[in-house]
Amino acid sequence: MMTTTVHNTKEKYSFGITKSVSLIELLFVYVAIPTLLAWIYTLPPELKYRFILFFDHPGFLQLLTTNYVHQLFSHLQTNLFYYFLIMSIILVLETNRNRFRAMLLIVFGLIPLVTSVVTLQYFTAANYFQVIGFSAAVAGLFGYLIYLMVEKLYRVRQPGNYIAYLVWILVSAAIIMMSAAALGVTAVYSVGHLANGLGHLVGYVIGLIMCYLFRH
Repeated sequence: MMTTTVHNTKEKYSFGITKSVSLIELLFVYVAIPTLLAWIYTLPPELKYRFILFFDHPGFLQLLTTNYVHQLFSHLQTNLFYYFLIMSIILVLETNRNRFRAMLLIVFGLIPLVTSVVTLQYFTAANYFQVIGFSAAVAGLFGYLIYLMVEKLYRVRQPGNYIAYLVWILVSAAIIMMSAAALGVTAVYSVGHLANGLGHLVGYVIGLIMCYLFRH
């Protein structure tokens, strides 16, 4: 007599690590980083300049710290708004705690360093003298978020589910549009200063690719 075993192949998906993430990690994300940005913003100019990457005399430490400097409150406010929004969505979508921890190191460490080096090489020849702002890290988080969205849609999309297929197309279009927009080396914000489009693109691509590499 032959015995057959039937396995339930229906996958179950658990969305979000909000219940498993530690209090220390939440405090780091929602308190430590914003507090650091606000503290540097409130420093007097003579102290704040020590954190800024000047192209004529670059320092290694400034490659990292210049990404946490803001001269205008509107610039800081915009970056914090998108930071909180994107990070909160990531916590809802992310299910891989190890990847989340790795991406924190990448977003707050690797991306600032790489974007500063790339920006330094490019803008020195264009007669710019400094670059500041948290935008590259935010762009990295956006790349992270986009990959998570695609990952979730890919797993739950079933043949014949036209709504999911439409969302898949829209997300793909968003990736293309975001990349194309970031390709602009400079773009004018409403506050009147120039945006580091190159830094945005580098941060976005690193966030997208590194999230994929840490998918397991």
